[in-house]
Amino acid sequence: MLFSVLLLLPSIAGFTDSTQVKSAFVYPSQGVVRQAEMSEWVAQGVSKDIHERCLAAKDYSGCIQSNTGQSPGVSWPTKNSASILGREKCSDSGVCIAQSGQDQLGLAKVVGWSYRYNPSNNTVNYWNPEAKRVPHKGQPARYIAENNVQHYYQQPVAATPGYYRETSPAKTTCTPTYSGGNWVNGGSSGHSIYKKSISGQTCTTSSPTKVWVAGTPGTAGGPRRYSYVEIIDCQDLTHATYHQGRLRGNWSKYVGDDAQYARNRCSNRANFKVKTMKL
Repeated sequence: MLFSVLLLLPSIAGFTDSTQVKSAFVYPSQGVVRQAEMSEWVAQGVSKDIHERCLAAKDYSGCIQSNTGQSPGVSWPTKNSASILGREKCSDSGVCIAQSGQDQLGLAKVVGWSYRYNPSNNTVNYWNPEAKRVPHKGQPARYIAENNVQHYYQQPVAATPGYYRETSPAKTTCTPTYSGGNWVNGGSSGHSIYKKSISGQTCTTSSPTKVWVAGTPGTAGGPRRYSYVEIIDCQDLTHATYHQGRLRGNWSKYVGDDAQYARNRCSNRANFKVKTMKL
């Protein structure tokens, strides 16, 4: 994570919104708007005015659709989109604190985490503002862990069929056939020799040797979620990525602004909560 992102965390972390959604909205003679139905529309960024206008309607979803022309499940533009809880708080660099809803890839946001959309590679990166220390080899606070989630788009991959690969070609062997013969002068030896008369030849062909090469399955396209843990060595200012408890790649050195980011992230780490994992 870049140093510039860290500098924004203190100011972003203070963002709060006191408005809360009640478990159900009850109106005399109109009945109760189901929380699940309402939440689905809230996640789509339905404006507060339309939401309040439709609360009294018998068909909440129908009212929303008639006022917006949209249906649940349609991904709306999410940058600075409002919900009935208020607007997400975002910095000038595009770092936001996630509220409930869908992000630019149509996946559920990681509520309460910091995140930023990267249009250059069409990914949404989330990180938990609360890092934890990882005790390791008798050192209680040398290492800290930062939970991360990346939403990305998987391009579709077509399947490939299997085939036979030839390892040795077919081989044809021919032998002559004979029909009688005659004796001929043996030359300087003075002996006669019997010379067969070749009437043709017999050929046999062996089959080529082949091995089966299996095909590869296809991969459907669509948004995907990848979670990992970023481990920071606060002493050496190095970092590594762990996925499903295993190291992915090598440890790398922080340099420049990233090194300053690591120093700031490591400050007060002795007071962090403990995360148990094997390094």
